[in-house]
Amino acid sequence: YYLNEEIKPGNFFDVVDGVRNQDGLISVSHPFDLTRQHYSKKQLNEVIRHVDALEAFNCREILPMTNRVKLLDRPVTGGSDGHFTFELGRGYTLFDGDLRMSLKNNKTYVGGTHFFCLPGRARTSILKYVEKFIREY
Repeated sequence: YYLNEEIKPGNFFDVVDGVRNQDGLISVSHPFDLTRQHYSKKQLNEVIRHVDALEAFNCREILPMTNRVKLLDRPVTGGSDGHFTFELGRGYTLFDGDLRMSLKNNKTYVGGTHFFCLPGRARTSILKYVEKFIREY
């Protein structure tokens, strides 16, 4: 959030430094999604120390993760993870006033619907297989 210049992909800590140099905010996307496990417990504990928030709602999450994030007593964000237009706006972050201050004071809340989760994930999977087929043949 709040970036004015592109941050090049790379080492996690280099990306964090790039965001911090622009006074940006960092939220980790779907850290507890069991179907898209990106982090071990050890990695997540290290990552958490360097970010402003954790995503507690993602409309593409098959198994809701909100309760696991709340146990960490960390600021939260919600997101649509919209790969397709019908998914946009299905997950969101609620806050009063300024997002930066709300995250700092752990006063953000999340909401949304998982209603379009399966159609969106199915469509993504089908497109991946089609792209792979086209590349290989």
